[in-house]
Amino acid sequence: MTIKYLKNLDGVRAIAALLVLVYHAFQNLDLGQRYAPFIENMAIMGHFGVALFFVLSGFLITRILFKTKDDDGYFKKFYLRRALRILPLYYLFLLLWYFVMPLFTKEPLEPFGKQLYFYTYSQGIPLTFNWPVKGPGHFWSLGVEEYFYFFWPVVIYFLNKKNVFNISLLLIVVALITKWILIAHSYNDAFLPLARFDALAMGAILALVEQKNIFRKENAFKFLLVMFVFMILTLLCCTNFILHHKDNFAVLKWTLIGAIGFGMIGYILCLPENHFWNRILRNRFFSFSGKISYGLYVYYPMAFAITALYLPLDQWITTGLMSIAFVYLVATLSYYIVEMPFLKLKKFFKYQ
Repeated sequence: MTIKYLKNLDGVRAIAALLVLVYHAFQNLDLGQRYAPFIENMAIMGHFGVALFFVLSGFLITRILFKTKDDDGYFKKFYLRRALRILPLYYLFLLLWYFVMPLFTKEPLEPFGKQLYFYTYSQGIPLTFNWPVKGPGHFWSLGVEEYFYFFWPVVIYFLNKKNVFNISLLLIVVALITKWILIAHSYNDAFLPLARFDALAMGAILALVEQKNIFRKENAFKFLLVMFVFMILTLLCCTNFILHHKDNFAVLKWTLIGAIGFGMIGYILCLPENHFWNRILRNRFFSFSGKISYGLYVYYPMAFAITALYLPLDQWITTGLMSIAFVYLVATLSYYIVEMPFLKLKKFFKYQ
């Protein structure tokens, strides 16, 4: 079955990556008292970038699974194609992190028992319960997606669309309950897969909506309204949480941020191909950034750390922009040298 490639969503993926990069590029620089509060408030942008990745992944994966459900080798093709896309770069970076970086930082090697969490995508567990562990902390989001990829093909294969919709709603409810329990016991609610499946489930709902031909020009305003309503609710939620430490608002925060991504992607999918925003999202910069977005996300902590060693932290504009430029260089080289040879192997597991 033919799966239409949505090039404008490469642009959305680029926006998600850039939101994460911009926040973290300036996060640890010496900004002075004038600009430091502004960068601190930009944290919500980094969080939204990750949530946008989740919603987009949930949409694209569910869309692929439904359209290939009747293919021979449904499970084998999906898992092997995902493995070729994700695993080579993931494990290469872990090897660099654990065995190459210590040569420069002069730090002792991390015990293999603590590395094992990252090799098995279960890093969210120690990060949630504050267990001592060292590794690329940003990989928690890749763990969330990988566990979703593991069981979601089974859900799509055995259940009809109505039941998949119900399961998606259930995942949102379970994520809220999980966050409430974690916060009530003073644990971190951001890293555990079960607590973050809500955004991926929202993306799955978008894929179900697509099959009902809802993504039409006349429905664009409805999704835009959803985006702005949840944006306002998120700002109110964060304000109340910061000022009054209301745990009830903290429980809702991540789900509300994911709902903004739901509205944003729905809005973009409703727009005509020649619409201004679609032309922007399909331009060369956003298309290329979306193509290498996985590498941008994987390499940014290492690239920023290396840049910080050689550039002054007080010249924050120059250092921040150079950090972003350097991670683009690394991600580009990685895409063509490391990732492409594996991506070419996907031709052996084409969908019918």
